Amino acid sequence: MHLEEMGEQHPLFTCKAHIFQVDSETRKSWVQLSIGAVNVQIFHDSVKNIYRILSIENSQSEADWSVYSNDEQLKYENDSLKLALTQSSQNAKQWQNDLETLRNNNVKLTTALQESHSNVEEWKRQLQFYRDECSRLRLMVANHTVGSTSSGHNAQELKSLLDAADQRNKEQEQKMFALENQVQKYMSQIGTLQSRLSSVESNNYSLNTELKLLHRQTPQRDNVVISGTSRSRPMSPGNNVNNHRHKLVSMNELFITKSQDFHDTIQAKSQDLQRLCQQISQSVAEL
Repeated sequence: MHLEEMGEQHPLFTCKAHIFQVDSETRKSWVQLSIGAVNVQIFHDSVKNIYRILSIENSQSEADWSVYSNDEQLKYENDSLKLALTQSSQNAKQWQNDLETLRNNNVKLTTALQESHSNVEEWKRQLQFYRDECSRLRLMVANHTVGSTSSGHNAQELKSLLDAADQRNKEQEQKMFALENQVQKYMSQIGTLQSRLSSVESNNYSLNTELKLLHRQTPQRDNVVISGTSRSRPMSPGNNVNNHRHKLVSMNELFITKSQDFHDTIQAKSQDLQRLCQQISQSVAEL
């Protein structure tokens, strides 16, 4: 119902009143709209089943409010809340599945790093064995050279081969040490990932608890709800539902952000692990 149509109807009630509205920034204080008492009229819109509170002073609209009954507003907000809760419940189930996937990936990553650490230790022992063997052979060549001058050429050639093998073993040892340091670094990062996984699971538990609480709560409507270009109450019954809805949306966005961040981290560390395993395999093939 437009303002010009109101002139064709008789108001249900007319009075003089001061007009205030709630401060849109603080939501705690009142802001005066009219300089003094102005004419206020109440009309009924039978089509929309709402009441209109109008105040026109000097051809300017001081107030244009729509007043809904408890039943209408309760039905509208409950329907909206049910829809939000249904969507959030579905998202929570999906997040639970994602968490389970992340947990499994984390276990696989931990197991792979532990195996890599064990392999590095084994390869270090093998390198030490090769180093000792090269030293023993070098000593044998030296003794043979001293005892027999006729085979000096062959001994020198064998010594050169042993020196080359020893140098190669040293290079491989350096690579193994570098790989070991990388494994240790990733093992440390695994601990951080596990802590983050626990944090994400805690957030998921909090979200599920909040959803159950919202499902059990039934907002009370003891007074009418006023909505429109201005609002005359600092706290309306709809605000309680809106607060729950906003809180739910905030938790939703927070959980999605943390889950996506953790998922991206897991993928990045998995790729790092694959590269590390390739480096280890290449180093082993060169031994």
